[in-house]
Amino acid sequence: MWVKLAAETLGALDGARTETDAFDTLVAYAKGLGADLVSYHHIAPPFSSRHENFSLLSKGFPEDWVRQYREQKLHRVDPITSFAAYQTRPVLWSQVPDRVRLTDEQHNYMTLLNSWLSPGDGLAIPAFGPSGRHGYVGIGRRTPIDHWTPPQVRMVQAVCESFHLRFCELRLAGLDKDFELTERELRILTGMAKGWTDPMIGAQVGLRPDAVRAAMRQILEKMAVSDRPSAVLRAKALGLVEA
Repeated sequence: MWVKLAAETLGALDGARTETDAFDTLVAYAKGLGADLVSYHHIAPPFSSRHENFSLLSKGFPEDWVRQYREQKLHRVDPITSFAAYQTRPVLWSQVPDRVRLTDEQHNYMTLLNSWLSPGDGLAIPAFGPSGRHGYVGIGRRTPIDHWTPPQVRMVQAVCESFHLRFCELRLAGLDKDFELTERELRILTGMAKGWTDPMIGAQVGLRPDAVRAAMRQILEKMAVSDRPSAVLRAKALGLVEA
């Protein structure tokens, strides 16, 4: 069941055409695992040209709680999400207070959360994307959760990371296409997407490696991104290069 559900979810994520589609796919996956609480934090890099630094999507949480979380910017206080950002493996929400020293403000937050959630629990899952575009996925339930084995937890993490990367692709595609690339720049971008080295790209377009690097800096500036992976992701999402 676990493998089949994960495979179906990955296929559905590839077919997602909007951020909402992608999140709905994640919610369906969580329901298939028996969870009824899903949250997703998308954290854009500070230099992101068009988007707010923080976006929140959720399912199953009370509207009042979500509104309070947004209005009071509780993601700045939430010790679960901040702790997960420095981890490589998921951790249970209930385990976080035992693994990090909480400030008074964080302690008050956890008390408020537990007053609503208990006896439920969930997994805090870190997600990492291009150019510092990271995220967090929370999957849980308001009743005691089943015991998941380490391999099962890793599978859930892999699906959540795939969701986050697809969300990043869709978010980058949503940026206004307010730039134009020359034919040479498109060829450079295509070589970049294929993983070619600067000398390899230069041999294809007739430039020295240092000139290729200069051209790439110009491409990044035009596309309003800060690194090559982000440029490739946005170019693929916009259909400028083959996926």
